[in-house]
Amino acid sequence: MALPWEDRRLGNAQFGVVFFTSSQRQDTCGTNGLPLTPNSIRILGKSQYLKSLSHPNLVQYIDVIRAKHERIVVVSEFHSNNLRKLIKSGEIELGTINASSEILKIAKQILSGLEHLNKHGITSRNLQLENIMLDEDGNVKMFNYGMYYMTNCGKFVTFPIGSPKYFAPEIFHHSTKKGQLMHYCDTWSLGLILVELVLGKELWVDLKLSEIITKIKGFQRCSNVFQSILEEEGQLDIVQKLSPAIRTLIEKCLIVNPSARPWPKQLLKDMRIFSQDLQVDTCKVVSDSQEIQLDNGVASESYAQLCRSSTLPFTTNFSQSCSVDESQDNQQLNGDDQNKCFPYHSLEQYAEMPLSMDTSDLLKFRSLKEVYYLWQLAGGDVIAELKRQGLTRKKPAVLSLPNSMTLEGESSGKSKERGLLLDQTVIILPLNELRKRLNDIPAEDYYPLLEFPQYHPRSENGIFVEETSTLPLIIREKDIEYQFHRIVLFDRLLGSYPFTKSSIYKEAMLDIPPFFRAKIWSCLLGIDGDIEHNYYSIDKETPTSTDRQIEVDIPRCHQYDELLSSSTGHQKFKRVLKAWVVSNTEYVYWQGLDSLCAPFLYLNFNNEAMAFSCLSAFIPKYLYNFFLKDNSVIIQEFLAKFSQLIAFHDPQLTNHLDSIGFIPELYAIPWFLTMFSHVFPLHKIFHLWDKLLLSDSSFSLCIGLSILFQLRESLLNSGFNECILLFSDMPEINIERCVKDSVEVYCNTPRSALCRKFDPPCTTHCSDLGRQVTLYDSDTHFRPTEKPPLKTSPSTDALKTEAISLAELKCEKCTRISGEDFLELLDLTRSKFQKPKMIVIDVRNHEDYNRGTIPGSINMPYITSFAQDDSLVPCSELSILNSNIGKIIVVVGNRGDSAVKFAEKILRLDYPKICVLHRGIDIFRSSDILVVPTSV
Repeated sequence: MALPWEDRRLGNAQFGVVFFTSSQRQDTCGTNGLPLTPNSIRILGKSQYLKSLSHPNLVQYIDVIRAKHERIVVVSEFHSNNLRKLIKSGEIELGTINASSEILKIAKQILSGLEHLNKHGITSRNLQLENIMLDEDGNVKMFNYGMYYMTNCGKFVTFPIGSPKYFAPEIFHHSTKKGQLMHYCDTWSLGLILVELVLGKELWVDLKLSEIITKIKGFQRCSNVFQSILEEEGQLDIVQKLSPAIRTLIEKCLIVNPSARPWPKQLLKDMRIFSQDLQVDTCKVVSDSQEIQLDNGVASESYAQLCRSSTLPFTTNFSQSCSVDESQDNQQLNGDDQNKCFPYHSLEQYAEMPLSMDTSDLLKFRSLKEVYYLWQLAGGDVIAELKRQGLTRKKPAVLSLPNSMTLEGESSGKSKERGLLLDQTVIILPLNELRKRLNDIPAEDYYPLLEFPQYHPRSENGIFVEETSTLPLIIREKDIEYQFHRIVLFDRLLGSYPFTKSSIYKEAMLDIPPFFRAKIWSCLLGIDGDIEHNYYSIDKETPTSTDRQIEVDIPRCHQYDELLSSSTGHQKFKRVLKAWVVSNTEYVYWQGLDSLCAPFLYLNFNNEAMAFSCLSAFIPKYLYNFFLKDNSVIIQEFLAKFSQLIAFHDPQLTNHLDSIGFIPELYAIPWFLTMFSHVFPLHKIFHLWDKLLLSDSSFSLCIGLSILFQLRESLLNSGFNECILLFSDMPEINIERCVKDSVEVYCNTPRSALCRKFDPPCTTHCSDLGRQVTLYDSDTHFRPTEKPPLKTSPSTDALKTEAISLAELKCEKCTRISGEDFLELLDLTRSKFQKPKMIVIDVRNHEDYNRGTIPGSINMPYITSFAQDDSLVPCSELSILNSNIGKIIVVVGNRGDSAVKFAEKILRLDYPKICVLHRGIDIFRSSDILVVPTSV
């Protein structure tokens, strides 16, 4: 998982916005007949990788937006000071020790940033004075370094990337090349920047562009470019003031022959330039705005300690012992007990401790990406800011017509659209409104203490955050104060994972903040270990028999989304899917696997290993054996259980669908095979899976039923053909209502009623974290208790849940209930339910009934209870049954099929919540539960 400090803190930085327009593609369709991907989407896909880069000398890319008219808007970290301003200020006075040290420091930090880019296969090609920013501590922050990469070496735009003044000579003499050769171009640009720092002025400010290009081309005939520039500027005497290290560095950077010019990595290792006495640290663990580097061998205890110290700046006396057992997560602090994560004896001291940070603006201690996300919730709109500055105005089409056009199609007199050119204007996003919205939040809410039962914060106006949690989910996700508290809380919980895994489950039951959805999902799926090594060790290049099917499926999978429809998205799709197929040889590729992969790839677009790990953990848990070569038995059992669930909760709908022959095989297979990811768009899948990941595989059955609830009126009024048309074009589904109904169905269905023979095996992860059957507990929900309410025989195997064969399952309309769930619902001691939740119908004859029956049951013998038209014969027991409609009806009989037949007959009479006691009443013969009716 990502380290909690990998996202740089805001500090004194700002958000800078630049934009440009991509070129229009001439062809509209490819050789396969499919529409070609616009260049703006291709740029959007490639640019995502830049957001994952983190280095102390590179600004952080925050967001890349595709706007109208093929415009690309880039939001990144921004600092107002840069080398151009530094030169104009005249702060560097050559000849002093401080000046030489400062220049070497700047050079080394630039080289360090370039080396990091080169290591990731990126060339800047955009080095210039204004793009070398300086933070408040004077450290280099390279800006706009990703434009050349995201535009595919400038192929997706109509303008050159970078300033020609800083181009290396080979750029003007050779066609654009990829690979290592381009890394040398940045070294040349650095050399010219260092020359300007040494001279204290910009070069060639009075020359035209053509003259600058001619001058750079002429350098190919120079043996010493640095000396030639000094001669032109009349500054040869400045060599005497230069330190040997600076002179050597500049001369090496300005070597004309690119093959002889050193890489940034080689220059950093040159001890003649960067000697030990001039060593400059480029990465320190001293502030929130900087990155923390760890050796690969960091112990888990140290890791956990660093997690806490990095998210709680003013605490310094953490306990050295960080080994926390899961069972101790929620223990109360009392007496002299010391908390394993926070020393209890020192907590009271924090109230009187002077804080080692400025509490007037705590927002600067939050990450850049988090602040930007909150800024958007506060009403911030990047496109609106650009419009406000007048930078996105498009010229009317009538004014863009040429003055003349020849028959050959050549035009003249057409003015160049300003929007098609590179505009290097940087717009600063205002954060005043955000700070105003968060002004009422007290300082302690920024650092909630997790080890106390009541760690939910209270706002200044006295409104508990819990009150907001009752609002609809769509409102909660747009409420900035609520989202702030949820983000801060999950930031602390994720920073302490896996010690806080139970707390993460508990909080995720309320809702999952979209900002942390990717990380929370990975926690819920129990992702751990060296996932990157596991993923990259899989052969994803060797052709396989499934390659063709994957290539056909990907262009049809959620292509409305700009990221997934990009060429980069397609490549990532293919790699992740191939990795899963190769690593799961017992399974085969079925259509729909791409839809399953889509949510994980979208959330982890820059982390294929995590997307693959989540997919690999999701399928065994929720789609166990669904991807076998012969999965017919698995799917048939799942659909049969789904039919029983419909009958249990909505018998009227079941009877209607049976009468027209509209069975789940005709519409529900894509639902369950893709866990609804093929049916709904991504934004709905996220909310649906937020709840699914908190439960077991049977929860998907409840989701399917909740969808039918919303289509119920249409289905009841439709015939077979109309139902087919209805599902071929799925109507709009209210996903929040769907989630709510799913949870209600899940909570009001006995667990044994959802039991399947091919359920996934229970794993340690399930038992430790989930205890999934207890995730939605309340006084009306059904879950097994730790102890049975009544004494039973020593052997309770007969009471346990047991799946039946597929043949039996397909023959029965009503589901079965186990003895354990039966006793739980019976609740004779009234220790669980205030009112009875179940009515028991004993269908044995009167003689058997009088020998012993379930307390509170009514006797309706199967043979005598139905008239010729299959209606129930009026009797006192029928009145009792009708007065208890809405409760669970359990039909009890002997081991024969009389109970099953009775249940199916009253199902056709539209009685809801009918189930049959598994193995009949005989399972209670050896216990003291059965009573004589007269003694009840």
